[in-house]
This record gives sequence, C-alpha cells and structure tokens, in this order.
Amino acid sequence: MLNQIQKILRKGRVMSFKDSNKKFNDAMDAMRRPDARLIQTFSYYGKPDYWIAPSGGRVEQKIAEQIISHPQVIGGKDALFPGHHQTWRMRPADDRGAV
Repeated sequence: MLNQIQKILRKGRVMSFKDSNKKFNDAMDAMRRPDARLIQTFSYYGKPDYWIAPSGGRVEQKIAEQIISHPQVIGGKDALFPGHHQTWRMRPADDRGAV
C-alpha cells in the first residue's frame, strides 16, 4: 500500500498547497497582460467555466474565485442581468504593487 502511495505522489496526482499557489500566481500573471480578461462561461452541464483571454487558457473554479476576490481585480458589470459580472480585469493603472 505504501509503495502505491509513493508512486502516486511521484506522478504528481496529489496537488499540494504549493502547486495551487503556483496556479494562482500563473493566472494572475496572465491577468496582468494588456487587455486580459477573466471570462465566465457555462458548460453543457450548467457548471461555470472560467477562461483568461486572450491566450491565458482555462482556470479552475477555485483559482477563478481567488482572482475575483483579489483587490486589484474589478468586474465588468456586463452580464445578462444588470449589476452582475461575466468578465473581470485588473484595475487600470493600479500602482498599489503586489498585494
């Protein structure tokens, strides 16, 4: 049993906090590109999907929630219903530095 667990750990099937933090940092770097947006869509099964466009790729829901709650990120208020967000972007000319 212990040998199987060691094989799983070596293959990278268990995500640690460090891996999750790296995904968040990579996503935030993609958000800092000019004209980058986090876009929420819905899959065939009615679950939300999140993407960073242009060319940032798909983002896990947990990482997307961290991005949305980040103080340097603002919503676009562009969803179907007034006052709701479907896209998010970095604040323009935000000089507060890394938070």
